[in-house]
Amino acid sequence: PSPNAAMMVVSVDRSEKEVVKYDQPQIERLVAQGVHGPVKAYITGQPALDRALRDASISNLRQTELITVGILLPIVATAFNLLVAAATFGVLQLLFGGTKPLLGGPGYMDPMSIIGLFTIVFSISVIYGAVLLMRTREVLMTGGRNGHSVRVALRDTAAASTGAGLVMAAALIPFATTNLINVRQFGIGVAVAILIDVLIVRPVLLPAAIAVLGKVGWWPTRAPAPSGPTAPSSRRASRAHVPRLHPTGTAH
Repeated sequence: PSPNAAMMVVSVDRSEKEVVKYDQPQIERLVAQGVHGPVKAYITGQPALDRALRDASISNLRQTELITVGILLPIVATAFNLLVAAATFGVLQLLFGGTKPLLGGPGYMDPMSIIGLFTIVFSISVIYGAVLLMRTREVLMTGGRNGHSVRVALRDTAAASTGAGLVMAAALIPFATTNLINVRQFGIGVAVAILIDVLIVRPVLLPAAIAVLGKVGWWPTRAPAPSGPTAPSSRRASRAHVPRLHPTGTAH
């Protein structure tokens, strides 16, 4: 064992915060009375594990989660999600509302069906928007420009997002053919919301919003400067290496 280190086992019944605030300085003072030189005590055991996990969680939250996709873009995406829900209920009103509904029923929607349908529609829309925003940010943080990042994100997520949406819409066909009106409304509503999201919002509206907002939409996230020489510097370099010919035929 090292002559400069020692281990002491102290059992306390305080919380981790109180151990760090009161017990650790007291242990350092007691040990310093019997040795020469400065003494530093370290807390181990469960309090240390709890503190390390808490500090790591807070650090990761501050660095990544709170500024994952900025502030303005999530607000815009949420507005689009609400528009999808509103459009879905508008279609359902056309199909199941009125005195003679096109697809049958009492002419109105059950309140519980409205709540459940809104929850599912909004959740699905959030997932599609988050996938596109996260992929766009990944490309943006590697040095890509805003427009290029959107194009890459659309290309990388189009097949999976559109394919998953079409599969889910197809899986809801049995719900739309049942004789239970509430289930029929539910299935058609979710299918309509998915189709609106994968065919209009995700490939058209949300990318357009990202392109229009530009850097403002990603604040406070800061993308690194694009790498590579700019056009003016390249022109200056080319002019610097072109020799000039004098009338005598010599190059300078």
